[in-house]
Amino acid sequence: MKRYELDGKVALITGAASGIGRATAISLARRGAVLALADINADGLAETTGLVEAEGGKASQHVCDLAIREQVDALPRAVFERHGTLDLLINNAGVTILGDFQTVTANDMEWVIGINLIATMRLTKAALPFLIKSRDAHIVNISSILGITAMPGQAAYSASKFGVRGFSQSLRYELRKHGIGVTVVHPGAINTNIIESARMVGNSPQSEAKTRRDTAKKGVNMPPEQAGEIIARAIEARKIRLLIGNDAKFLAVLERLFPISYWSIVGRISPE
Repeated sequence: MKRYELDGKVALITGAASGIGRATAISLARRGAVLALADINADGLAETTGLVEAEGGKASQHVCDLAIREQVDALPRAVFERHGTLDLLINNAGVTILGDFQTVTANDMEWVIGINLIATMRLTKAALPFLIKSRDAHIVNISSILGITAMPGQAAYSASKFGVRGFSQSLRYELRKHGIGVTVVHPGAINTNIIESARMVGNSPQSEAKTRRDTAKKGVNMPPEQAGEIIARAIEARKIRLLIGNDAKFLAVLERLFPISYWSIVGRISPE
């Protein structure tokens, strides 16, 4: 399959106010893409827009709460009306909650799955008519290594990211007839603000919350800028699946070799 040319393409990116979304936007701007940046954080969107423009790129800003279905459904049309086309959809926005499933509330579960999975599916559904019109479209869904493996304390997040993986695989086969490619991305530990913005279960005291966050951030060292560049290159190559980081690649292999016992192996080899 020929290389996907990003120059002149209009790319809608969710979660573009920071982290992987921002970094991917900048990498795409360097390649000549026009960005439609979506996030709930208006100030962060303005900062990302400034960084895109510093690279010589163009961007529109779309404040959107992915927890509100009407805003999700309306977003692709707003992008199409602004830019006249929609060629690339990157479902990047994600949230998590830190804590054991036993103490997670039903509202917290619905929040995580609603944004990570349902909003991804709704936005893709709303965007498809415009992507089909493009005749050279591509979709990128950001899952996680926790969409291939699972770990304690991340049941809702893992469920949502496994869902993104399954959705992407099914969608890829359905959209072949339209010439639309689908890339599913499984990042490992990337240094974004998802842990800092994570909800805590129940009424966790500050000391416990800090301990949970510090534990979750262990080994998180890859800068989002590096991940964004890797994603941009994967889009150009029309990759089907992308693992980002040595940790993600290691865990994916471990899960394939030991699909039942991989987490007990991780527990034995991980440093305290």
